Amino acid sequence: MNKRFIVPLLFFIIVLTGCMSPEKAIEKFEQSIEEKNAEALFKLVNIESDVYWTEKEAEDMMNYFVENQSAYTAQLDLLHAQKEAFKEKKDLDNTKGILYFDDKKKLFIRTYEVSLSEESYVDFHTLTISVIDDKELTEDKRSNENVLLGLFGPGNYHVQAVADYRYVVLEDEANVELFDDENFNEAIVLDLKGEEATVFSTVPGVDFFIDGEKIEQDISASEGATIQPLVEGLILQSKVSFAWGELVSEEVEYAGPGTHQIYFTSSEQSENEIDLTPHAFANEAEREEIAQIITDFNGKLLTGLAKNDPSYLKNVAATDEAIAGYDDTFDLLDSVVKGTASKADFSHLPAGYEIVFMGQYQGGLKESIIDFTNAENIKDEETDEDLLLLKVNLKTDFFYIPEGYSESDIVNKEGNYLEPIIHLKKENDKWIITEQMINLKENNSLSGLTGDNLVVTKAK
Repeated sequence: MNKRFIVPLLFFIIVLTGCMSPEKAIEKFEQSIEEKNAEALFKLVNIESDVYWTEKEAEDMMNYFVENQSAYTAQLDLLHAQKEAFKEKKDLDNTKGILYFDDKKKLFIRTYEVSLSEESYVDFHTLTISVIDDKELTEDKRSNENVLLGLFGPGNYHVQAVADYRYVVLEDEANVELFDDENFNEAIVLDLKGEEATVFSTVPGVDFFIDGEKIEQDISASEGATIQPLVEGLILQSKVSFAWGELVSEEVEYAGPGTHQIYFTSSEQSENEIDLTPHAFANEAEREEIAQIITDFNGKLLTGLAKNDPSYLKNVAATDEAIAGYDDTFDLLDSVVKGTASKADFSHLPAGYEIVFMGQYQGGLKESIIDFTNAENIKDEETDEDLLLLKVNLKTDFFYIPEGYSESDIVNKEGNYLEPIIHLKKENDKWIITEQMINLKENNSLSGLTGDNLVVTKAK
């Protein structure tokens, strides 16, 4: 063929295609469906700008019409109605249908605006979505609107999304069919939110962590905080720092709604609330240091009382005020031992009460049992310093023997548990006892402390 005829011939073909009458376009459309010719169908129709549509989607549409004869018939009826509107010069109604004629009588495929519904996710670090192979859309900030994925022609599509929440990555996917002949906005809903739970702490100012990642949520607020997404296996924990150190909550492995029964504190709470109040003093080295200080202090205190010798408390890790708290006890004991105390000294008390004071001590400390699981931070009323409060059990063979009684009258000779509550502070990087509240005349046969976070220290 002579080269000078090539350009005119191509122009002639394009003109014929572009100027195809509605009657001819409908005829060719029917032919492509009947012959199952996706290539011919793809070449027949027009596509709006920025719309993704390939021969693969043309085949999807063809198969849809082949398998759904009622939809195919409805589509033909719409095209014929539009063709008649052109002939009769009536107003063109092309707002329905998977295919339509524009006002220039060109046959177009419908354009669908596809988005990912904002109901699919919560606040994310990044959100990556793909509909077309090798093309991804990445969002790094959540808005309150759907994420627009693009403009697509009719067909079958596969949507994949990955939401990165730093501490967990959630994925979901869905097959999407775009063949609606009236609604051309498709909002896809995927499950990228996981589960949610209310997490709270009764201690203010805590830091909240999921799998070691700090989460900027205030779980100390009056209503706690709704945490989402959560999936089974995530580790939840809270921590709070004070001048003396840190308290941590138990590590809670999230196991789904209704599975955290040990964290319920009132009947008003829903089954999906988790108490992450920090109680445990978790620093291993400091726990051993504190345990030794408490054991040493109480070992010397009980021995000093049994021997009526307050000098045993000269070199203990305690404030002068804490030591002075036992001055009256030693003074009374000394007067009893020396015989300078008498029942008349207690005549202002109800009859018989003098035996609480007129007596002596014997025995000493065997071991201390310290509960670091339920530690508390309190404030010194005078200095406003942070203090560590610990509950302790002292296993002893220490007993108070009132005047007029003997060792043979002692109950629980095998062992006696005293239950002091102790306040400590950290001063110059050293732990010291600031106060100890104890009933030295207790007679308990069993320890009142249980749990996995107890530290037992033998007395020297």
